[in-house]
Amino acid sequence: MRTASSRFVLSVILPAVCSSLALAIILTSTGCRPSSTPQTPAKETSRTNHWNLAERAIRMGDWATAESRLREVVIEDPQNYDALERLGDLASRRGRCEDAIGFYREIVDQGDHFRPELIDKLCRHLMIAGKPFEVVDLQQECLIRHPQLVQQRSSLAGLASMLGLERVAVEHLKWLVMHQQGHPEGLTVLSHPEFVQPDQELCEEVLRRCPEDQRAQYGLAKLDAMKWNWRQVASRLETVVEQHDQFVPAYCLYGRALLELNDIEAFERWQKRPPAGADTSPDFWMIAGMWADRGDDSLLAARAFLKSIRLGNESHSDTLRQLAHSLSKLQRDAEAKLVYQRIGKLTQLHDATKTLFERSGQSQSAATEVAKVMHDLGRIWEAEAWARLALTLPQDRSLELQKQYLAIRSKIRTDTPWRLPGSSVGDFVRLADIAGITWESTKHEVSQSVEQDEIACYVLEDHASRLGLHHSTAPSLSDRDMHWVYRSLGGGAATIDFDLDGWPDLALAVQTGHPFQEDSNSDQIYRNQDGYFDEVASMAGFDCQHFSHGMTTGDYNSDGFPDLFVSTIGVNQLFRNNGDGTFTNVTDQVGLSGQFWTCSSAIADINGDSIADLFEVNYCGGSQFHMHPCRDRTTGDVSHCTPLDFPSQTDRVWVGRGDGSFMDATDDWMKSDQPGRGLGLVVGQLDNRPGIDVYVANDMTANHLWSSDHSGSVFELDEVGTLCGVAVSGQSLSQASMGIAAADADDDGDLDLFVTHFSDEHNTFYERSPNGYWSDRSHRVGLAAPSMKWLGFGTQFVDLDNDGSHELIVANGHISDLGRDDVPYRMPAQLFYRGGDHQWREMSRDMLGDYFRQGHLGRSLITLDANRDGLIDVLVTQLSEETALLINQTGRPVDKPSATINLMLQGTGSHRDAVGAEIMTTVDGKNVYRQLTAGDGYMGTNQKRISIGGFSVGSTAHDVTIRWPSGQVNRYHGLDPGKDYLVVEGTPQPYPYSTPSTSLR
Repeated sequence: MRTASSRFVLSVILPAVCSSLALAIILTSTGCRPSSTPQTPAKETSRTNHWNLAERAIRMGDWATAESRLREVVIEDPQNYDALERLGDLASRRGRCEDAIGFYREIVDQGDHFRPELIDKLCRHLMIAGKPFEVVDLQQECLIRHPQLVQQRSSLAGLASMLGLERVAVEHLKWLVMHQQGHPEGLTVLSHPEFVQPDQELCEEVLRRCPEDQRAQYGLAKLDAMKWNWRQVASRLETVVEQHDQFVPAYCLYGRALLELNDIEAFERWQKRPPAGADTSPDFWMIAGMWADRGDDSLLAARAFLKSIRLGNESHSDTLRQLAHSLSKLQRDAEAKLVYQRIGKLTQLHDATKTLFERSGQSQSAATEVAKVMHDLGRIWEAEAWARLALTLPQDRSLELQKQYLAIRSKIRTDTPWRLPGSSVGDFVRLADIAGITWESTKHEVSQSVEQDEIACYVLEDHASRLGLHHSTAPSLSDRDMHWVYRSLGGGAATIDFDLDGWPDLALAVQTGHPFQEDSNSDQIYRNQDGYFDEVASMAGFDCQHFSHGMTTGDYNSDGFPDLFVSTIGVNQLFRNNGDGTFTNVTDQVGLSGQFWTCSSAIADINGDSIADLFEVNYCGGSQFHMHPCRDRTTGDVSHCTPLDFPSQTDRVWVGRGDGSFMDATDDWMKSDQPGRGLGLVVGQLDNRPGIDVYVANDMTANHLWSSDHSGSVFELDEVGTLCGVAVSGQSLSQASMGIAAADADDDGDLDLFVTHFSDEHNTFYERSPNGYWSDRSHRVGLAAPSMKWLGFGTQFVDLDNDGSHELIVANGHISDLGRDDVPYRMPAQLFYRGGDHQWREMSRDMLGDYFRQGHLGRSLITLDANRDGLIDVLVTQLSEETALLINQTGRPVDKPSATINLMLQGTGSHRDAVGAEIMTTVDGKNVYRQLTAGDGYMGTNQKRISIGGFSVGSTAHDVTIRWPSGQVNRYHGLDPGKDYLVVEGTPQPYPYSTPSTSLR
């Protein structure tokens, strides 16, 4: 919302408060009016004489004489408001702003002289003096007396938005809309007021001009809060709440910061001194709900969140999300589902307004979608205003618009409320009202000190060239070529032991051609021979010359040999492994078809019939993305397009028939009218319902979680991303999602998710709770701030030191060279470890090796044990440079050696690949959970091996439990760390697979 807000305030406010021309006109625009005080004839003559002399002095430019004569008038007639106003005008003309304010305010303070023209003068000078909060108060009082002043309402709404007082802005924007005076910028602010950013430059200038009034720190603190920089928020507002103890917005935001920082001692001091009216603020009750939730009082929390909603947070997604979470904990699932549905609608609204802006505000279809969602939310006045606006827009014509506008317009009368009856959350969530909140801290978190973390010496060195791997996704393309959006996404990589020799081979995408054509150099296959790689695509009969993106492996026909599926812009390609070291293209033979832009795919048994299915994640629709370059709106130079410039595209799913062929099951299985623009995916048992699920990372729109539904007579995939908490960020914003990492990152026995995003957006860590929902814990666990300046693509959780806990690695790199020092084009990769206090910390790049000290255009990132030394390695595809193979040379402390058990799974009752199999065991008293997933994030496939580390050398795994996708459960005893095992579903004991000579670390 940043740009929309700036456009709004710049077009409405600045001309009103900063025009030097308007100030110059003041002296000539004020006419003489009769004095309000009766005068005796002698005094009247004297006053008139002084007045006339003042007028003549003004005409001659003799400002000093004019001021002297006018002061004589005021001495004789203290309530001569004309003279006082002229004195103010003269003080303004002579650059004495404070004097002008004094004269104007003397008139206004009389209480019955709220003439709009006078208020305008006073407000202009207050702005010059750096006192915008006084301007807000004056304008508010003026509009009470003169409610029909349209321009003043627009100006006030704009100024309030710039200061972070969006609740003030909303009330006046509502009035404008209900009086047919709405405008695009104001409608945008109304759609999601909590996302409107204060104007940083204005707030800083106000503080410079009037340092004694620190309230402008509130706007700056809100900007920090939008980045979840709560320490800076608290630092800014500590002084504000001391100096302005009745400034409720700052008080509430300060309390939120203290709570987020878990500063319980300061929070207890905060809650003891609320300003008057704090309990009428929705933000106050939002904090009360968060406090109650931390104390495990779900009923009190739900009541507080509901009160916050009723007081003004009806469309505040964060409050709604926390209400739904509290209702779920109370097992009021029906009500929680309705609240989550409301959040889903608000996400649709946000995405539609974002699409409109990205299309320069000229897309009729995007504005029509906004009107439709507004109507569905019961916000009928806004729906009418958006539909009326859509009628004026020239691009992306909507055939149904005229009919839709008339239908909406017919529902509006003069007495129509702002929100239609029955459409408020309070209409379907019924809880007893909450009169107060008990601020007790006995059950709440307290700050604790932790011991210094003892971490391994992580080292990863790029040995690609040394090991014979010489692959480039697009070796001949310049940086300028990368402005095409389809080229900037990069190509994928997959591990595939296609010759079954136990050494992981590699399949890698090549993109030298063009979309929908077969003019690229062929994708490549590198055979791994004892840790050295030979390119064998031609020998293996692997000839794929399409514009390739994702590389996916899996045994689609369950013959024991892994096959290869290539996601392309065009017809996706399936290559069958013949079992003799060669492949055959069977795309047509198995019934695959369609011309789509597919980025990532997965082979897995989605419907639970033990037969492999295919899931394809599609990006943008149409053909414009490769026919016409986008240009910068300011410079006109060729620039990178955004995905919202193009239509969204539905993902596709192919059901395996059992004879090796596939049938398109998209329309039968997937019921959603909100297609995304997908980039990455993970497939596995993700939610609490039985069956395989698919999580899709969508670019600039809400992510999807497709949940298996076996409850009816026909299998379906239900989209439950919003319901489960993984569709948007904790601030209820859809993000530019790319890569996904999936693992039990917090060691609590379930699957957590980590999603990478664009620069200036934090990467998102979704922590799963026992009730099956995820929550954005990015900021709380330390993963948000380190990602803000980077643009992340591929990512994986990986146990680099075999200690049983995960590290996190992220490949970064921009899509455009912006020519900015603060936003680099090539970006370094990042590595994080989890400390004893459960906080994630970024490792110093200087310690990790040369690769991490340099910038790259990282894209797909996969894991494998390339040299079979028992340590997991990392491969990263890149633009403008060769693919990196980061060989893991991490060492554990000599007094803490550890070993791993590596499991290769083979289903029998389940599909052979056993995607979704869950493994549970205990390592040194700690419960360990692992799951075999597919998709593996961004355009890639990891080595299909489960590694469980942390065993003491010489120990034995006494109990390893595997829950197969079929539902069968096997338990194994006596597995030796340091060995690899092949585990076949239903067999009494696993088979030793191989024993890497250096598996102990």
